[in-house]
This record gives sequence, C-alpha cells and structure tokens, in this order.
Amino acid sequence: MILAKHLVPLLLGLSTIASAQPSKHVLMIGIDGAGGRYVQRANTPHLDALAAAGTARYDFYNEGGLVPNPPNPYGASGVNWSTILTGASAANHGVSDNSFAGADFESHPHFFKHVKEFDPDISTVSLVNWTPINTFITPDEYANVEIGFDFGSIVDQDNEVKNQTNLFLTLSDPDVMFLHFDQVDSFGHGNSWGSPQHLAAIERVDGLIGEIVTTLNGRPGVVSGDEDWLVLITADHGAAEGAFNHTADQGPANWEVPFIAAGPSVTPGAPMQPGTLRDLASTALWHLGIDPFLAGLDGTVRGLTVEPPTGVVGDLNGDGVLLGDGTGPAAADDVTTFLDNWLATGSGGVADRYARGDLNFDGRTDLSDWALFNRLDPSMGQAVLARLQGVPEPSACLLLSIAALLALHRRREPA
Repeated sequence: MILAKHLVPLLLGLSTIASAQPSKHVLMIGIDGAGGRYVQRANTPHLDALAAAGTARYDFYNEGGLVPNPPNPYGASGVNWSTILTGASAANHGVSDNSFAGADFESHPHFFKHVKEFDPDISTVSLVNWTPINTFITPDEYANVEIGFDFGSIVDQDNEVKNQTNLFLTLSDPDVMFLHFDQVDSFGHGNSWGSPQHLAAIERVDGLIGEIVTTLNGRPGVVSGDEDWLVLITADHGAAEGAFNHTADQGPANWEVPFIAAGPSVTPGAPMQPGTLRDLASTALWHLGIDPFLAGLDGTVRGLTVEPPTGVVGDLNGDGVLLGDGTGPAAADDVTTFLDNWLATGSGGVADRYARGDLNFDGRTDLSDWALFNRLDPSMGQAVLARLQGVPEPSACLLLSIAALLALHRRREPA
C-alpha cells in the first residue's frame, strides 16, 4: 500500500506519464453495500444526474444471483469486488469469500493488467477504503498508484478518498481510476440495511461523487472536449431489509446492484439490457480501445455501442447488408445465419461473436439476441420465429418464451 504522504511525488510522476495519454479515460466508482433498491430509495441527486445524462439500471446481478444455490459468501465483498475488477466469474477468479483463498488472479487478472499490456504508458490509480481490494486484487506492477485509507472514522476515510481523487484530477493526468467508498456497508452492518443511517450514508457518498464529478468536469481537457471520460458506478451487494449482514441466500435484495454509465460515449437514455458485475471491466476496457472478449473476460459491454464488423447492425454474415427471410443460404441470408447458430456458445472477439448472431456479445446466441434482431427488423425477427416453430422438442418452451417476449415488446411500443 502506498501511503498518502507520498502523494505529491506520485502526482508529479503521473504528469510525466501523461504526455503519451490517449483521449479515452475511465473513472470507475464502487459503493460498498449500496444495493440497487436502496440507491433508488435514497435522495441521490448526483447519481440521478449521471443516470439521466447516460444510462442506468439498478438490477445488475452480483455473483450470488448467477449460480444455483450460491454459497452465502457469494453475497459478500471479496467475491464481488474480484468479479468487478477482473470481469471474471467467481468460478474462474477463484475467490469464494473474504479470505481470498483460492484466488487465481494470474489467469484472471485485474483489468489494470490488460490496460498496461495494451499501452504501458496509460496511468492507473486505485484509491480504496476497503484495503483488501488493493492488498489482494490490485496488482502492484500494473498500478501506478495504490492507496488504501484505513485511518480515522469510516466517514473520514471516504472523505479522504474523495479528497485524494480531486487532487489527482486537478494536479495530474490519470487515465484510469478506480475508487471505493465503504461507509454505506459499514452503516448497513451497524444499523441494518434500509435503516435511516444506511440511506443517509448513501446520500453522503452521493455528495462525495458530486464533488468528484464537478472536479472532473473542470479539467481543461474535459472542457475542451479533448478528454472522453467514461464514468461507471456500481456496488458489490445489498442485503435484506433490516438485516445486519449480507449473504447470497437473501436473494434479489442482496444480488441486485446499480450500474450507471455516463460520459460523451454514452447515449443519454439509451436502453440497457440486464447485466452482471462481470460487465464492469469489459465496459471499461472497450472504452479504452481494448477488446475484452479477446482478453478472455466473462462479461460483456454495457452502455456503450459495439460497432459490428461491417458497420451494418444485424449483418451477421458479413456481406454488408441486413437482409434475409431464412430461405436463402447463410452467405446471403442473415436470418439463416442466425438460425444456424441458435443456442450456440463460444468465445472469441467481436467479429467471431457477431458472426454467430451473438448481438449482445455475452457468449451465447439466444432470446436476448433475438430481441435485438427483432428490434432491428421485425419481419426478420418473425422469420426467425416462424422457422424455429419447426424445431422439435425441447424447443417448445423456448418458442413460448419467444412469443411472450414478442408480445411484451409490442405492448411497450409507443402508441
């Protein structure tokens, strides 16, 4: 851990590094214990403003919601901060509780490693209130600065995260920053989740984030448009109403967390599909020009546009046009291409996934991809549906799901 007294020399070092910076920057902010339903209940004008200027959901799943019968520690911090920062599932990064025993960050590293391998001159900063994040997850060799704040009251520690962040943003040129605030979790443990004290802690952190965003927006590069900062905000878990601890068996109250994305590269108000904590690192890397799918992350990109290889959305076969009804060969019929890859799974980069009809890049061609395909061209979506109706069991349930999804989609269409 690097102590705060070394801050000024580090800032000067970052200023030297900054001469070769790209124009893309990431500020990822984690609010420990701020479950999605509690963030929505609290008075958070600064988070609300970011959500309005970008896109947001409050029901992204942590690791507890992603496996059947999850171990109770999957609703805890160690597992989920590991997922947030590596973009890997708990099964892959190996962390199963707050001891970090079994961690495999060599095979599934902090996203800082991918950033540094892409461009060693990109500066990376990790400022955290829960010091195990830096101790266990953040790789020393891939972080220009690591500071853990473990002195004073929990509120003072969060204030210091904010103060040091503003110093970095004012006096240096960081490229990628990860921040962690801890008081929300602390007041949840001390006063219960959903208590007035817990909600007040969310509101205090909202104020800290507001100050940071004000400082960020005052940077000359942001004012001039020369810097494109992606701001990502999330949490690791919530907890059941009235609970003093957080475990995976508490269900959605624990599993559902916020995902807010804002910045020049985010289309304000753009709809966003449900996602998971595995998507944070993938989204950050994509903004920086790094293909997270080739890097082997388990998440996908949320809130940002992933351009198709040919530039034509829905062009699965790569012929440069969106066309087909399922009667032609795959080389000329995007519906046939989609049908040929129905329920296919696999890895690979953007081009490989798109060619399988994996329009949301989550590694599987399924109903969520069909919904996107149908939105692009309802006639082609109907053609997929018609062709799938001829598929024998066990696809009957899938067909019913598709029909229900189509009906829901129609009901949500504006009159």
